[in-house]
Amino acid sequence: MTGSTTSTTTSPATTAAPSAPSAQAGRLRALVGEQLARDRWSRDRLLAYQGERLRALIAHAVAASPYYREVLGPDAASGDVPLRELPTLPKATLMDNFDRIVTEPGLRRADLEAHLAGPGADQPYLGRYRLFTTAGTTGLRGLFLEDADEFAVWIGTCLRGLACWGIGPATRLAGIGSPSPLHISNQLYAVLLAGQPSAAPRLAVTTPLPEMVAALNAFPPQALTAYPTVAAALAEEQLQGRLRIAPTLVATTSEVQTADMRRRITQAWGLEPLDFYGTTEATIPAASRQRQVGMDILEDLVVVEV
Repeated sequence: MTGSTTSTTTSPATTAAPSAPSAQAGRLRALVGEQLARDRWSRDRLLAYQGERLRALIAHAVAASPYYREVLGPDAASGDVPLRELPTLPKATLMDNFDRIVTEPGLRRADLEAHLAGPGADQPYLGRYRLFTTAGTTGLRGLFLEDADEFAVWIGTCLRGLACWGIGPATRLAGIGSPSPLHISNQLYAVLLAGQPSAAPRLAVTTPLPEMVAALNAFPPQALTAYPTVAAALAEEQLQGRLRIAPTLVATTSEVQTADMRRRITQAWGLEPLDFYGTTEATIPAASRQRQVGMDILEDLVVVEV
């Protein structure tokens, strides 16, 4: 409901202030446990939960967003509206109507843009909202924000996915994402890599390949996540003998994983790369699993519409 034409998050943000670090860690453990438990639900229970959360989201949007109150109409206030009857939200519409779409009346696009243009752009806005932007390669940059609780949900989702892949707190993980502190991959990796038993290198897609190779050789990861093009380039370095790591898991996101990329990764490390579908507004709508074709949609968190 906040910007995607393909997915609707069913876990709306709350407005609680950030907690102390120990409380945050406890909350993350609880979130991961809750999400992993939902993976074992029956289909009927999952769809009932999804419908309940969707109705709550629509009702909240109508109550708190002037834009949605006008576009969806008063009959949607109950939240009991068929999703197929609701309009999608293109990025241009989101940015043009940003101030009327957000459900916190004190948030204004101009203020957020000013924050992004300032020296503390990578710091939470008002000390509580994380700001993310898309790259703007289509000609229009998207702007999204999450409070501490909503960001925790998606961190929990990342940890849930890693747990399903057999990755735990003691696993040496290397993540290679965007160099921009405003890109969601940068902020996610900052949190995920900070909790490791030994310091993981902070690498980005713009890190020169020889530096990337040297850093990974010095910190041989047990699991590697990266853009497919980067993972394939590292696989080639492994095949040429310059990179000497032995990950038990390689996962990619944000680009199409081509057959040639999969072939090189498999040849380099003797494993099939996994893949996950990442977006800025709903961090992980879907992810693949070992020995399974395609991806699982995380239907407790999103509704994906064709």
